[in-house]
Amino acid sequence: MYPRIFGPYMDEIPSKEVRIEESKVVFEKVLIRLGTTPDQTTSVIDGFLATLASIHEMLETDITAAYDGDPAANSREEIMLSYPGFEAISIHRMAHELYNMGVPILPRMMSEIAHAMTGIDIHPGATIGPYFLLIMVRVL
Repeated sequence: MYPRIFGPYMDEIPSKEVRIEESKVVFEKVLIRLGTTPDQTTSVIDGFLATLASIHEMLETDITAAYDGDPAANSREEIMLSYPGFEAISIHRMAHELYNMGVPILPRMMSEIAHAMTGIDIHPGATIGPYFLLIMVRVL
């Protein structure tokens, strides 16, 4: 979603088309390993790619919510790189789309990866609207 922030450290980032084609190859292998048929795999990949623009729009609202709602936020980049809540909601928004498409196992695996990385557990079936801000406070 944000190759200049999360992409490889190189002078030139591959074009959007190249990144999509490379991602499709990996995504196809994962879906086939999870037991989807070739037709289902193509349908899921095409359907998921069709949702990326709306996922990106939702993530932009989440960044805005964090920037506007947290006086300690210094930049949008800081939010994307260092807020566990943004990491969790980013993964959730993608997992949620796959969950709604009926993809087996993968959405739950994604939510568990996010949980392990951030300590935030969001079920992939949970519907979360725009401008979502989650700030974690640990009490000792």
